[in-house]
Amino acid sequence: MNSKTQRLVALWAFAECGVGGLIHALHLPVSGLVVGSMAVSVITLLLEDNHRQWQPLAAALLTVLSVKAALSPHSPPTAYLAVSFQAVAGFVIYRWWGIHRASIVVFAVIALAESAVQRLLVLWLLFDQQWLDAIATYLNWVVQQTGIEGHGLEWITAIYITVHLVTGAWVGVQLYRFMKQYNSNPAAVHYWTDADYFHWQCQLQASSSGANAARKKRSPIYSLCAAIALYVVAGFIPPWLAPILRTMAALVLWFGVLMPLGGKLLSRAFRAPERARMAIDTIPLLRAIATDLWQKSTHLSAYGKVKALMKGLFLWALFYDPEKMQRRIYLLTGPVHTGKSTALLQWISRQTFFIGGFVTPEINARKQMYFIAEKTYAPFEISPENGPVSGLTTIGRYTFLQSAFDSANQHLQTPVSQNTPLIVVDEIGKLELRGEGLDKGIRALLSQHSGMILFVVRDSLLEDTMQHYALKDAGILCADDLKARS
Repeated sequence: MNSKTQRLVALWAFAECGVGGLIHALHLPVSGLVVGSMAVSVITLLLEDNHRQWQPLAAALLTVLSVKAALSPHSPPTAYLAVSFQAVAGFVIYRWWGIHRASIVVFAVIALAESAVQRLLVLWLLFDQQWLDAIATYLNWVVQQTGIEGHGLEWITAIYITVHLVTGAWVGVQLYRFMKQYNSNPAAVHYWTDADYFHWQCQLQASSSGANAARKKRSPIYSLCAAIALYVVAGFIPPWLAPILRTMAALVLWFGVLMPLGGKLLSRAFRAPERARMAIDTIPLLRAIATDLWQKSTHLSAYGKVKALMKGLFLWALFYDPEKMQRRIYLLTGPVHTGKSTALLQWISRQTFFIGGFVTPEINARKQMYFIAEKTYAPFEISPENGPVSGLTTIGRYTFLQSAFDSANQHLQTPVSQNTPLIVVDEIGKLELRGEGLDKGIRALLSQHSGMILFVVRDSLLEDTMQHYALKDAGILCADDLKARS
């Protein structure tokens, strides 16, 4: 698989396990619409990228089913049938008819129509129910799914299926427009900015901090012991309470033991461990990107947010640059007195992962040094009205305490700073460019710190700073890039 195909497979697995798994667990009636639409889009892009060959699609399907079994064990068997049907239908339609507007719309309509009547087909074909009995069972299921009770079951079902058909046609048209707009547009390769990669890395840090313990997988043996204990206790309590405990025991046994073990066996049966592992490893990144896309779209309506989210995820699959995701150094730049430090402080206050370093905001018209991790302020800029003070450093019309520079340099070289996911240094100025000020701490940070570093530098010194510290590959941010994520 090429890199684009791998990202599309990861997105497909994310849709099935992250989005689809949640919807199936909550028994929401829109699972076929949301997950089916994403699956149609991925399958179409996969076949287009691989010249309508069946081998890459078959490998992708097995990978998605394997990941789904491992990460979303609560999904019913019919969900696996739907995924397989969509892949086969897409291959047959595109192989026979080609990939164009009409074929995309037809495929989307068929895929979503199948998701709407899937239960009816399963009852009739697999469970050998009589056609009329299957229809009656299906009508009652639709009513349960939609939450609408009363008479007119046929009308409710007709509306339910029509919604899927109309959505399929709409998805097909939107997908064709998307492919026409971006697939043949060379400029789209640069769709993602340095700010996007920066915020994705930060979201990854936020999602991983404090979550490692919560994500430790519990052995099925614990669930088995809990189920046995519930069954035993049920024999010593009042008869009216015993059925409740037995039901709880059955649920613990099913979700805690049988489904996880079944998922592992299914994953091994598909023999796609390496591809499945790659897709699973990508899911945290997709969660981070989805979170960032949602934060960027807070000003939009609910429909606009969902559309921006879907568009962004597919643009990630098409135009993601993994090398930029490995970037360590970012420069926050802009003219003097344009709110860089203020925007940075506001952005930091919204983050949930550990950030080190310092910011130098103006307080009462004088710069103070705010140490982020310690949440403490220290004097930095001295006013001429303070009278003669020893140990000062002057640059232009500004006078700073040399002790503040010494403290900051020492702060940047401590083991705590060296192991922090993100270090902020505000700012690099003329003193640093002539080897004074924060230069010692900055050079130590660049040589020893393995995490992300965000330097603040005014735009007039940007090129000199990049040359002085050899930062030609650094990402460039502005204050608005931080304000955009509320």
